[in-house]
Amino acid sequence: MVPRRSASMTIPILRWWAGIPCVLAAIKGLPTNFLGCLAVNSIIIVLTQISIFGLLVIAVERYYAIRCPYDYCRYCTPRLAAFVIVVYWLAGIGVGLIPMFGWNRGVWSVWA
Repeated sequence: MVPRRSASMTIPILRWWAGIPCVLAAIKGLPTNFLGCLAVNSIIIVLTQISIFGLLVIAVERYYAIRCPYDYCRYCTPRLAAFVIVVYWLAGIGVGLIPMFGWNRGVWSVWA
C-alpha cells in the first residue's frame, strides 16, 4: 500500500525542490539583475511565510482542541480544514510576492 502524501508534506517537498536552489543562488549572488534577484528572494519568502502560517494554523487548531474538546468535532470538519489551508497558502503567497507587485521599484539609494 502506498502512503498518501498529506498537505503538511507539501511545504518540505517544495522547500527542497525550489527553496534550497533559490537559497544557494542567493548566497552565490545569482542572478545579478534586479528582477531575477527579486524573484529568487520572493520565492524564498513565499515558502517561509507558508511554513510559518502553517505552524500558526496548527497551533490555533491544537489550542481549540484543548480549550473546547466537545465543540472541536463539530466545528473542525475536513471542509473547514481545506478552506484554512487554501487561505494560509494564499496569504503566504500574497505576503511573499509584495515586492514583486511594485513595493520595491528598484530605485537605488543616493548613498549606495
